[in-house]
Amino acid sequence: MTPFALLRTHALILALIWSAAAAANDFVVTNTDDDGAGSLRQAIADANAICRSGGMHTISFAIPGTGVHTIRPLTPLPALLSWVAIDGYTQPGSQMNTLAEGSNAALRIELDGSLAGDSPGIALAITRFNATDYCSARQSSISGLVINRFSQAGIKLDGCAFNDSNYTLCTMSDVDIRDNYIGTDASGTQALGNGLGIEIGINVKDLTIGTDSPPASAFMSNLISGNHGDGIWIAHVPDINAATGILVRNNYIGLDAGGVHALGNSGHGIRADPAGLLVQQNFIAANGGDGVNLASTNAWYGAGAAGVYANKIGIGIHDEAFGNDGDGVHVDGHMIVSVTGDPANGGFASRVANNGGAGVFVAASADTAGTSWPHVQVRGNSIRDNGGLGIDIAPVGVNPIRTDGDLLGPNENLNAPVLASIAAGVPNGANVPVTVSGSVHTVAQKDVDVYFHANTACDSSGHGEAEASPTQWRAHGTTDANGDFAFTTQFTVSAGSVSAGSFIAASTERFTTTNGFTQDLITSELSNCLRVPAADLIFRNGFDP
Repeated sequence: MTPFALLRTHALILALIWSAAAAANDFVVTNTDDDGAGSLRQAIADANAICRSGGMHTISFAIPGTGVHTIRPLTPLPALLSWVAIDGYTQPGSQMNTLAEGSNAALRIELDGSLAGDSPGIALAITRFNATDYCSARQSSISGLVINRFSQAGIKLDGCAFNDSNYTLCTMSDVDIRDNYIGTDASGTQALGNGLGIEIGINVKDLTIGTDSPPASAFMSNLISGNHGDGIWIAHVPDINAATGILVRNNYIGLDAGGVHALGNSGHGIRADPAGLLVQQNFIAANGGDGVNLASTNAWYGAGAAGVYANKIGIGIHDEAFGNDGDGVHVDGHMIVSVTGDPANGGFASRVANNGGAGVFVAASADTAGTSWPHVQVRGNSIRDNGGLGIDIAPVGVNPIRTDGDLLGPNENLNAPVLASIAAGVPNGANVPVTVSGSVHTVAQKDVDVYFHANTACDSSGHGEAEASPTQWRAHGTTDANGDFAFTTQFTVSAGSVSAGSFIAASTERFTTTNGFTQDLITSELSNCLRVPAADLIFRNGFDP
């Protein structure tokens, strides 16, 4: 039997044991004391003591009095070792957020780590599986808490190493973290940072930070702001023990609870070395590093995979300019990444703007074998007004067109298109045909797509932004024996969609050739800009990407 088959067998046995066990328990916190009857510490200890009995236990709150109740541990709280739902919304006077934008949540349970010493706020852990003992916080949930001023992470998750002959069941899986304020006060407007917001360690699988379904709005689940390090840190763990199946959706990371003021984390918004990660429909702004920093250092190709879909990176909920200090999205190492919009879920567009570095940066590698270069697709986003290029493939700055055929580089050194001419036709009702000619040089006999982007202004480099990027604006073809694809393509735009004298730029997209395991979509930098002839007066009123 394989290790993975044994894992499945262990999981099935445990599920049967737990489902047949006695009813779950509700442990009620009735005071803010550090320990003793009715304390949070005692509730965690009591839940841990029966970790192998009952279904999901609950830690609820019924502390007398109105307003916010602050629990200040004097030493580290014990790690959760049981299947538990910690629900701060059970405290009378609490209210979950019901607004599509901003928050009307009322959180009444605060964990203040200023006296706890060197510790995380809430830790979830596993004890080793053997014939007599197994305890795990897998499938637990944490909601309705304000967690601040802990020296380590506000919330920390760890499994255990899957590396011994017993194939121990070490996965910390199916945990939900939602509707918390991590790193702020109870109003969500003042920074009271933890060392990190959320830390994800060894062997964590299928974790949800935020909501597990994507509302097409600016709905906020967790507020992760004001922390002294990263908002969310997914730590580097070698190969098989790496975090995977991590979903980060509908959170404010670096904003206040209203979404209209900056309250950045000092590090990156999200820093991750994952085996599988989806970052979707978050606001990630005003952080001291990159908005999203993805860097896999695992030895096998494709160890790191991530989707960055339909996020607002560098802006507030009403398009306030709250750029992250670094890149909007930064990718390095053995990563396969897609940075796109998400039209399938209500058209929640992806915007990357106002960041100090590039909109999307794809870093170089010292690898000479071609197995650890990042492969990144960038499509269907609005990218504008960043300090660097909209899309920057290392090294920093506009890359010259390469004709040497060298594919050992980030995104296989894929060339941007060269645009040669642009013309606008006669309007047909509300629509205007635009014709663009140009060429791409890349791998011979390879299918390529050229996507076009409209911009109110060109980057100072003379190359494009990608302010409006309808995916239907494209040219498709196959390169010839010399690796060239010349195109003259026409696409239709709304007569009121782009202002007179706007600019068109383009990017190249194709599948990779150097990875022997899969073929990954990759995107080039943005091309030179061409101005739509102002004399045609086809574009009238500005546009909304």
